Amino acid sequence: SGRFSENLREDVRGLLSLYEASQLASCEGETVLEEATAFSSEHLRARISRMDQRMSRQVQHALQVPLHRRVRR
Repeated sequence: SGRFSENLREDVRGLLSLYEASQLASCEGETVLEEATAFSSEHLRARISRMDQRMSRQVQHALQVPLHRRVRR
C-alpha cells in the first residue's frame, strides 16, 4: 500500500538505519524519504525511554545531528 510496515516500529536498529538513510534526501519533494524521516523519528522518539542507555544515546545523537553533518570531510 506504499506505507512503512508497522512491524518495523519494534526494530530500533532498523528505525535508526531508516532515519539516517532518509536524511540523505538531496532536495525538497522526495516524498518517500520525507515520509521515512517522519515515520522513523516518531517511533524512535516514542521508544527512547525503553532503550538501553547506549542505544538511547545513539538515537538521541542521531535525532539531534543528522548523519551527513556528523561525517568529517
